[in-house]
This record gives sequence, C-alpha cells and structure tokens, in this order.
Amino acid sequence: TARYSDRANRAFTSMLGIGKMGQVLPEDSLEVRLLADAWPGLYKWSVFIFVTRVETLGDSDSRRRDAIDVLSVLWYTLCYRDVIRVRMLPSPRTLEIRARQLQLLTPQEE
Repeated sequence: TARYSDRANRAFTSMLGIGKMGQVLPEDSLEVRLLADAWPGLYKWSVFIFVTRVETLGDSDSRRRDAIDVLSVLWYTLCYRDVIRVRMLPSPRTLEIRARQLQLLTPQEE
C-alpha cells in the first residue's frame, strides 16, 4: 500500500478545504487574491498529487477516486475566479491535466 508523506497529506487536505470554502469567498476579497498569488504552489502540488495518487494507483483504489474528486473541486473553485483563472491558463499542461481529470470522472462505455 502506498504511503504518503505528512507534507503531501497536508497539501491534499488544504486542497480539499480550499475547494469547499473557496466557493463562498467574494471575488474581490483578500483571500481570493492570496489564492491567486498561491497558484504556483497549488499547481505544483496538484501535479504531484495527480501523478502519485491518480496515475500510479489502480482504478479500484479508493484513494485514486478521492484524489480525482479533490483536485476537480479545487480546480473548479479556482477557475471560477477570474483573477485566479488568468494565472492558471499560462501554466504548462493546465488544460491537459484538467481534460484528463474530466476524462477520469466520466464513466467509460465498454
């Protein structure tokens, strides 16, 4: 069973919290500006979580589904804010990663 570091677990939990609470923050709030400034770190941790918890775990591993759900909620919340979205788009592979998240969330026909 894969075991994750405390730092990775804290980053993952923070992503969950941002995804849940970020939706209620006013667009022009200090917190939204801080999230925009934090995008480079959020991006790096998103890629790390995606690689270690989505791409390397088996389809039946519940941690894989949890990671997909948390990353999707986080990115949805961040993309909802104009000031953050303009910082996200220039990041390498952002659109490819989001497309892959959506693909993994969509049930596949056999």
